[in-house]
Amino acid sequence: MKRPTIALLAAAAVVCVACSDTLTVEPPKAPAPVLSTTGVVVGTETRITTDPAAQSMPAISGDRIVWRDTRNGNNDVYMYDLATRTESRVTTDPGQQNYPRISGDRIVWYCAGCGDDLWNTYVYDLATQTQSRINTRDGCEWHAWPAISGDRIVWNGFTELGPCAILLYDVRTRTETQITTDQYNQSSPAISGDRIVWQDGRNGAPDIYMYDLATQTETQITTDQYYQSRPAISGDRIVWQDGRNGASDIYMYDLATQTESRITTDPADQGIAAISGDRIVWQDYRNGASDIYMYDLATRTESRITTDPAMQVFPEISGDRIVWQDYRNGNWDIYLYEVSAILLACHQPLWALLDQFIADGSIRNRGIGEALQAFLRQLGAACERGDAAAAQRILEHIISFVGGQSGRGISPEAAQALTNAARTIISNGCCCS
Repeated sequence: MKRPTIALLAAAAVVCVACSDTLTVEPPKAPAPVLSTTGVVVGTETRITTDPAAQSMPAISGDRIVWRDTRNGNNDVYMYDLATRTESRVTTDPGQQNYPRISGDRIVWYCAGCGDDLWNTYVYDLATQTQSRINTRDGCEWHAWPAISGDRIVWNGFTELGPCAILLYDVRTRTETQITTDQYNQSSPAISGDRIVWQDGRNGAPDIYMYDLATQTETQITTDQYYQSRPAISGDRIVWQDGRNGASDIYMYDLATQTESRITTDPADQGIAAISGDRIVWQDYRNGASDIYMYDLATRTESRITTDPAMQVFPEISGDRIVWQDYRNGNWDIYLYEVSAILLACHQPLWALLDQFIADGSIRNRGIGEALQAFLRQLGAACERGDAAAAQRILEHIISFVGGQSGRGISPEAAQALTNAARTIISNGCCCS
């Protein structure tokens, strides 16, 4: 029989401080390959919200960020558009709007007390500026925790006894479909294209299951005896939090290769994972309070995104952009991190020297420093796409460029140190392989 871990229960209790209504975060579930190499991420962090009320539960799709906001005395949904740099209020109902998610032009959320005493799920279309209630079935009394991918929305149906089904609504056909029929609890749905994943209690404690709308087949993804919960999906890849090692770890299953991999190995708790393409983010307790970490599948590097000693929780990711809720200002705010490059462990000494020589004036011209930073970002990008030959060409170009500036824009001592560091990376395989 599956058993929860005390450490994970404690982590879940801390996380739920962020919620004004209770978010049930259950403790998650053959040895799997471990994917672990330390890296450093280069990018820009931005504070998105500044209102002294609480902003929480962010989601992101492209240029748009949505969140739950208490500035009006209830829970509303707000949005920030990175392209236009404008914030807008999405909902005005006096009820409690919660857990907004976004995909393209569509925002979904559930509302407690919007028109009746039950929980209902809504969608707002930014293109048409129209709002609709999408749940219609009477078999489930409450409808909450939605997820969206394109035209399709999934959510949890609930009764007084707990979760009753995973439901699907197709915006294009305006049809609602019940996905799960098993009598045990299914919850925490996520969707990407034709594939829906959720945590499922039919085997005693949560496993991860998937339903493929294209093939109309249901598949059990995890079989380990411990807890697996809170899945997320992007394309062929499913991630979840997993209790098989005592504390909570992040695991991944690749549908294309039919392989399961362990993503995190630190003995602290890691949970609430999200994924977009090659990048996985999660909240991590290894430093005491929760931080946001990222793993890049292309470069096999794990990077720490946040370093502030306050709590950062509930990360979401879309491409190069990561959002989370952050308590560093004494209330919950929404923050954004935009990834510009990922540094492999063997590249870090060269970056450190570059930063040092820019700071101490050994690199005498600002343009030279910026050019070298650009070369190093190109190096990281080449390794991220697995192009070691391009990485070597970039390193050789750095050596040539630095040599040409030695004694002119760069002091001879700094030029020699940079050259030696670049040659060391080449000798180590360019991409730390």
